[in-house]
Amino acid sequence: MLRITDIKIENLRENCVTDVAPNISFALASDRQGESLAKAKISCGSWQVTTSDQINNLYTGELKPFTQYKVLIEAIGTSGETASAEATFQTGRLDTPWTARWITDGTYDFPDQVSPKPMTFRYEFSPARPIRRAWINSTALGVYELMLNNRKVGSDYFAPGLTSYEHQIQYQTYDVTEMISCDSGSNSNTLIAVVAGGWAAGSFNYKRKNKISADRQALLLELHIEYQNGTSEIIATDESWQVTEDGNYQMAEWYDGETYDATIDLNTINWKKCTITKPRGNPKLIAQYGSPVRVQEKLHPVSCQRAPSGELIYDFGQNFAGVIFAEILAKASQAVMFRHAEVLVDGELFVKSLRTAKATAICHCKDDVQQYSPRLTYMGFRYVGVSLKNGGQISPDDIKLSALVLHSDIEEIGKFECSNPLINQLQSNIRWGGKSNFVDIPTDCPQRDERQGWTGDISVFASTACYNFDMSRFFDKWLLDMRAEQSRGGGIPMVVPRAGDSWPVMANSCWGDSCVLVPWAEYLARGNKSLLKKQYPTIKKFLKAAKWWAGLFSIGPNSRYIWRFPFHFGDWCAPDENVKQWLAKGKWVGTAYFANSCNITAQIAEIIGETEDAAYYRKTRDKIIRAYREVFTDGKGNLKREFQTAYVLPLHFEMTRETASGSRSVTYSESSTEVSTKASTEASTEASTKASTESSTKASTGSSTESSVDNSTGTSAETRQMAKNLVRLVREADNHLTTGFTGTPYLLFALSDHGYTDVAYDLLLQETCPSWLYEVKAGGTTIWERWDALRPDGSVNIGDLAGNKTEEESGGGMVSFNHYANGAVGDWLYRRIAGIEATSGGYKTFKIAPQPGGGLTSARGEVISPYGRIFSNWKIADSIFNIEIEVPVSTQCQLTMPDGSKYNLSSGKYKYKCKI
Repeated sequence: MLRITDIKIENLRENCVTDVAPNISFALASDRQGESLAKAKISCGSWQVTTSDQINNLYTGELKPFTQYKVLIEAIGTSGETASAEATFQTGRLDTPWTARWITDGTYDFPDQVSPKPMTFRYEFSPARPIRRAWINSTALGVYELMLNNRKVGSDYFAPGLTSYEHQIQYQTYDVTEMISCDSGSNSNTLIAVVAGGWAAGSFNYKRKNKISADRQALLLELHIEYQNGTSEIIATDESWQVTEDGNYQMAEWYDGETYDATIDLNTINWKKCTITKPRGNPKLIAQYGSPVRVQEKLHPVSCQRAPSGELIYDFGQNFAGVIFAEILAKASQAVMFRHAEVLVDGELFVKSLRTAKATAICHCKDDVQQYSPRLTYMGFRYVGVSLKNGGQISPDDIKLSALVLHSDIEEIGKFECSNPLINQLQSNIRWGGKSNFVDIPTDCPQRDERQGWTGDISVFASTACYNFDMSRFFDKWLLDMRAEQSRGGGIPMVVPRAGDSWPVMANSCWGDSCVLVPWAEYLARGNKSLLKKQYPTIKKFLKAAKWWAGLFSIGPNSRYIWRFPFHFGDWCAPDENVKQWLAKGKWVGTAYFANSCNITAQIAEIIGETEDAAYYRKTRDKIIRAYREVFTDGKGNLKREFQTAYVLPLHFEMTRETASGSRSVTYSESSTEVSTKASTEASTEASTKASTESSTKASTGSSTESSVDNSTGTSAETRQMAKNLVRLVREADNHLTTGFTGTPYLLFALSDHGYTDVAYDLLLQETCPSWLYEVKAGGTTIWERWDALRPDGSVNIGDLAGNKTEEESGGGMVSFNHYANGAVGDWLYRRIAGIEATSGGYKTFKIAPQPGGGLTSARGEVISPYGRIFSNWKIADSIFNIEIEVPVSTQCQLTMPDGSKYNLSSGKYKYKCKI
């Protein structure tokens, strides 16, 4: 039976409030093998469209503000079976002018490099008559919390979120119909808004800048009430509202934490009348389009011990981003202090690596039992130290401590596990590293005085992120800021949003290539062509800038395509080197990334119909590749200056002579594989090796050729030599990697796709530093910024990047135990061990081609694509490789077995086996 299993409107299953024409997508399921969508009718009121596309369906009907719309989907499968389902969405304000005014305390000021005291706003009201519906539209300069009649409004943290405030600010919509009291009498309802400095006015980035986007906090709010008699009312922020800095929240900022005073009675403190203000510039106010930060799960401590200092230390067993939740039995004179850290050294919290961040929450208690959890900040931590602020110890009997995991509301769509428990822990570390750094923006780390949207980190991690999570709304929001902040010359900021960052905006490799790599990873995962179209002008402008910088001060045809200037991070964080050595590799990294982005952009251009551009970028890529080969190599696969990344990138980006011509380049396109249902169905699901080989069909995908190369099947001597040289460097390093951020994501691919799967597994399974499993065996529960963040002797590496200062002089150095970039190896776990890899947008076509090795006896991977569940589950027993796979309705899969046999499969569940 055909079923519609999922409908998403603007990538949300429910509670969609939008100010733009929404995109509608849906997934199907069927117990009929080979089923596919023939056509579907999507209707909404008087608007309807007939489509065969399950992903890209833009609503083009009329939209009115503050209105609910019902969407009906009626689908017909190729079998003739039918299915239908409904969903709803709401419009926001659209172009409705705001009645509300921005309000603040215009008399309040604060010094440089600190965050302002939170402002508490208050308004009391009583409804005129019985209510039919009520909702709030609200936003702020800063981050805000709403309380209506002592109950929290909504479930969001840190609204309205960090955006490029000069260009756009999100507003939120909250239904409060059931929260309003309709009791007779004046002022029966109290609406409270607490606004902290947040990213707009608070201290932010490692230079502790403040007032970056606003001189002080401000609030904009409208309470819309529709009465049962058909009339309506708007209660809006204006001068009649009250404000104070003497509320319960006495301090709040990202790095130092939060101070809350439960003894303060809002009815006895001084209040002022609000003053009118406005944002800088003229930002557009848009209904929430990103993924809000919310509580995702609750953790409980695995141990509690008394430190030598007397501090009570709780271990939550997992490094993560979030806040504590405490139930405290205390007296009014007590202030309980909660300090946070990622690691312990000698039984005490180690906080030097936090640099200037205090990461401390303080609760001034009232008598009796009370609950406290920070609302206006978050920490990155595993350990919490609890003590009394004014000295003295707290008894564990007087406190019950748990923790709330906070990150953007992104759905986990991927799973991976195998027979090796260390690799499974690595996968867990990768997932937690991602979640910890997806707090409204893709941050570098969640704990120290930084937490910025560094573009290089997400550039290399985007593909792994898209396997594990549905990143659609998260990336949509972030890329909108990127497009807004791109420089006139085409440069991409080092961090997005810039939010006071002092780096000049200029084109550079990897970090700048995020404008290509991030939307491309999202397109392959979700198939959204409109994202590519919106991003395309930014990509073109960036590549034009890269070409200009490559040609600066260059003489000769080859040097004009070697990208040296103005600056590259190079092989950032390569082990056993300092920052000067990382940067010195910039021209190798920059040139290779330039070629790769041209290759991807050519494919994007083809997908969106820019065929002339596609030809231009292919030609430009050829010139860059020629320059790399002739300037950096002897043309025979030997680098003039050798280091692992300089071999990894040209191998993975297919920059040797025969791969540059496209002979084996994986190309993603919109064309489907031509696979007949009959051929798929007739293939034996319990095939023997002989039957498998005989029934094997060479896939005519029209969109890709195999990306892995058998050295015995005609690969050029140049490619073979490059791969051999990379293996030699790995062996010379005693089976260790020496790659930095820019090379590590592609290292295992460069080996396994060129005949050295065994060496790739040797690196993956390496347990001494530097390696992924060294971190696992050292007790890491997330990915580290530097491989030797925790040394084998148990000390923390807080050394100076340049190597010129002692650790005592370094100010905490650059060391994070929750930094996802090196977790990009997760891409290889899904694509080469489980074998799942998209060959067109949204997995409309995909392949499953596991590469077993490393002593693994089983592995299973799962990805929830826009079309449904993709599943790969293989086991090896008695030299027989057995695999079970699942192909969603409307998609086609090419299965490649370890013995080389191939099957073209349409939707359904299958089993195959072969000798190994």
